[in-house]
Amino acid sequence: VGVAFDAVMINACHSEHAAPLFIAAGAKYVVACAGKVFDAAARVFLRSFLTTLATEGGGVPAAFAAAQRSVRLSPQPGLRSEADRFRLHAGNDLMSSSDAEDILQSTPRTSAPLPLLQVEQSPTLRMRPWLLQPVEDFIGRSSIMASIASHLNGHRRAVWLHGPRGRGKSALATEICRFYGLPGDRIFSPMIPAGDNQSKHKGSMLGGAILVRLGGLEPDEAIARVQRALGGDNVLTSASNVDSKMGGRRWLLVLDGVDALVGEQPSTASTCDSFTDFHSTLEKLLQETERLRLLLTSRRPLYTMQLPCKIVFEELSSLAPEDAALLMLRRAHRPLYPRDFDASNTNDSGASGAWGDPVHLHGRRQQLLQQLAAHKLFEVVGHAPGDVADAASAITNELPSLFRHPALLSHIAAAG
Repeated sequence: VGVAFDAVMINACHSEHAAPLFIAAGAKYVVACAGKVFDAAARVFLRSFLTTLATEGGGVPAAFAAAQRSVRLSPQPGLRSEADRFRLHAGNDLMSSSDAEDILQSTPRTSAPLPLLQVEQSPTLRMRPWLLQPVEDFIGRSSIMASIASHLNGHRRAVWLHGPRGRGKSALATEICRFYGLPGDRIFSPMIPAGDNQSKHKGSMLGGAILVRLGGLEPDEAIARVQRALGGDNVLTSASNVDSKMGGRRWLLVLDGVDALVGEQPSTASTCDSFTDFHSTLEKLLQETERLRLLLTSRRPLYTMQLPCKIVFEELSSLAPEDAALLMLRRAHRPLYPRDFDASNTNDSGASGAWGDPVHLHGRRQQLLQQLAAHKLFEVVGHAPGDVADAASAITNELPSLFRHPALLSHIAAAG
């Protein structure tokens, strides 16, 4: 005999005809699509639907209404009319958009964030990394994200990401948590508790991807934050309980910016004590758990740190030239013009409107990116995301040409 399940999401065009089959099989709700639906609209709907379902009250109808509203209020006009193509079937009835909206309006909102990790021994594990804001203009990191995920999804339990300031370590850590920690079937998707006490844990989840930012903190404050994130005085008990309830799933702890805790030659007794506590905490966590995975980030690696498992060290390189060019285009405050690529044009006069037509990516994307990547400005700025973003902030309507960029002029003056 099959077990009844709450909801089925058929994320495909022309899928409404399949809804009655799932209802007959025991589903209480089925979300399907009537006719063709744009991929972009489906992504907006699914993201909002899953987020609301995981974090708010009201269940499937309220989550459906919130997702429809997200599509209807999309900044892209072409997507707004797609909202009504998503259909919610409840039993043998088709629930209208107004019915679902009424449920959403009448559903009380949670007054505080729901905990990602909630076990009796660990009331302080309260994080929802899948609700982190996306990193703006996150470009060119798919390869290293896949490499880190491959290590942690395989036999390795710890990865250390390192690189100089401005390489984008915190941005990468955020996106790893967001992408691989989303509810569903990702590597570090949180688990909804099951069993006799399911109602007690309604709305809560176990495991997932926990992001703890430590950059800029004093050593003692940093180690205290790590301990608070993992249950305070009951760190090992909390982690062990979560690990035992994961049903074979992995969960991830990301410690972003451990620089203050891993000095090879600590300069003060406080730093030395904090490093000892930090190392001891990680060592015991790995010994007491089986499914836990670690991701550490810092400017320089500590190859001498010994843990019960091998640490895989990954250096975060600068962006590829064309990725750096694309980032500059996205972060600049004005479009580029032909004069930006003409070194002989040093005339500072004239408003931007008199510069001719701007250069667009459409139709000649590869050519433009290659041309920009070869610009002398990048010989000075380099390809680190932080440096590229800083340089792009100076590309405004007051800058007549990239050849008049302050960074390039300063370099020429220093060299002359």
